[in-house]
Amino acid sequence: MGDRPHVVHLITHIGKGGAATNVLLSAVGLKEKGYSVSVVHGPHPSEESALIECASKVGVEFHLIPSLQREINFNKDRRTISEIRTCLHGLKPDILHTHQSKAGLLGRWISRNQRTYPIVHTPHGHVFYGYFPPWKTRLFVEVERRAAKWCDRLIGLTQREIEDHLKRRIGTRDQWSKIHSGVDIEQIRTLAKEAVDLTAELRIPEGARLHVSIGRLEPVKGFCEFLPLARSTFERIPSLHWAIIGEGSERHRVEEAIRSNGLKGRVHLLGWKENPYPYLVRIEGLWVPSLNEGMGRVIVEAFALGKPVFAANVGSIPELVIDADHGVLFDWARPREVSRLVEGFLDVAGSGDRHEIRNQSAENYSIARMIDQLEECYRGLITKAAGISNSHD
Repeated sequence: MGDRPHVVHLITHIGKGGAATNVLLSAVGLKEKGYSVSVVHGPHPSEESALIECASKVGVEFHLIPSLQREINFNKDRRTISEIRTCLHGLKPDILHTHQSKAGLLGRWISRNQRTYPIVHTPHGHVFYGYFPPWKTRLFVEVERRAAKWCDRLIGLTQREIEDHLKRRIGTRDQWSKIHSGVDIEQIRTLAKEAVDLTAELRIPEGARLHVSIGRLEPVKGFCEFLPLARSTFERIPSLHWAIIGEGSERHRVEEAIRSNGLKGRVHLLGWKENPYPYLVRIEGLWVPSLNEGMGRVIVEAFALGKPVFAANVGSIPELVIDADHGVLFDWARPREVSRLVEGFLDVAGSGDRHEIRNQSAENYSIARMIDQLEECYRGLITKAAGISNSHD
């Protein structure tokens, strides 16, 4: 290792989403601190193009593994293992930092017997509920227990995520560190300056009470399950409208749920927006009805713009929506309470105050803080590895 440690991030893909954003922001921040940084990734049809361009400009190198995919395919996965192994051999990392389930498993398995570089893994949430049938979840947990033994450090984005893993005996407490996913607060505020008038865009009456969700149209985001629970609130409050920004495999199912609950013209699917932040400026609040959630960085982004959040009490969301100043939580196990809680949230959101409290909370998730914590983690592991190597000489 020279004066410029080489950090290699291995991630399943750099498609739009929190994990890819985390990796790309980390890569840029570390590069600006003098690290050599490479990102090894699989293909994706909708990549984080703006962040990839930014990372490339500062000198982050990208290496595509064409066969790397989320799904299990034993024939293709054998080729993937060979391609990753060859890539890592050529890159010669000082730190290998794996991300997400598939890349995390393969990267740790490939590197499990080497003593050349430390291995760090960030799961970016988990799939313990809200994703798979029970048998598949049990298999995943067993695999993760074994994979945890093949790395030196595990990073959770929140304390809840760490505790969920430890409860299932994945890793040991001294293996885990908490590093929040960094959010570019000032960039979000800059991107939000050209506010979108959704009332005009959707051709709905002036004075409509507008709320927005930003997320993939996938089962785990809970849109289809939430619609029937909120239907009575829409019936009682004719001015209430909900716009969902995002795309995904569930689009037709979400459209059918909107139709079957009689909410056509009240719930609006806007598709994916490269820059969603202008859509948050002239609304009352953000809704996050997820069945499971990692850190919930979209909540931090809403706080950066002063918006309160109505969200499911799942995953790590309670660490963000900590009180009424920040929003309201609902419990999926108590569906009859949802309508009442939505209406309570509307009172909070309609008051238009407490912006500064939410703004200040967002500052706790800055990119600078994330980079400092990553650097401390990497340096400690590199120093420890060098000491072990010297003791064997």
